[in-house]
Amino acid sequence: MEGDGYKHMSHLYAYIDESGIFQKFNNLIINIYDGDVNLLHKIIENEEIDGYIRGSALHTLVVLVAQRRIEREDVVEYFRELFNGGLDREYSHVYALVGCSNYLYPEEVIRDIKQAYDEELVDPGYIEFEEIKNQLAQNKEIVLAELYNNRNYQLIDDIIQELEYWACF
Repeated sequence: MEGDGYKHMSHLYAYIDESGIFQKFNNLIINIYDGDVNLLHKIIENEEIDGYIRGSALHTLVVLVAQRRIEREDVVEYFRELFNGGLDREYSHVYALVGCSNYLYPEEVIRDIKQAYDEELVDPGYIEFEEIKNQLAQNKEIVLAELYNNRNYQLIDDIIQELEYWACF
C-alpha cells in the first residue's frame, strides 16, 4: 500500500548516514507520498534527527510544490511558522529552510530570512542573502515556472535506473 511505504520511508530518514544520497532522496519520497505532509513535518521539527535529513525533508516539500501536489502558499505558511518558533534558533543544516524558501519565491518570508542571516543561523556558503534579493527582483511567475519545469524536481520513472549510480546501492 502506498501510504504504508511512505510511513516506512519516513522512519528511514532517521537511520540514513551522511553518505551523500540526500540529493535525490526527496525524489524517492515523492514517488510514495500519500498526501500526508504531517509525517514530513514531524521529521523537519524533530531536533533529534540530523539536520541534513531534516533539510532533505524540507526539500521534499519544495518538490511536492514543483509537482503541484501541494500548494505553494501552504508550504510558505509552514516555512513562516518554522522561522517563527518552529525551529531552534541555532545554526543547523535545517536552515536549508532559507534555500527552500528561495525556490518558492520568498516574498512572504523575506523578513524572517533576513533575521535568520542576522542571527547567523544560515551558512552563507550555502546561499547568500544577495541570492535571495536577486530572486525577489525577478518576476514571480517566471521563478515559479522555472521551479515547475526543473528536471531535478521531476518524478522518478525508473527507480532502478535512478539508484544504480548511487554508491550505497
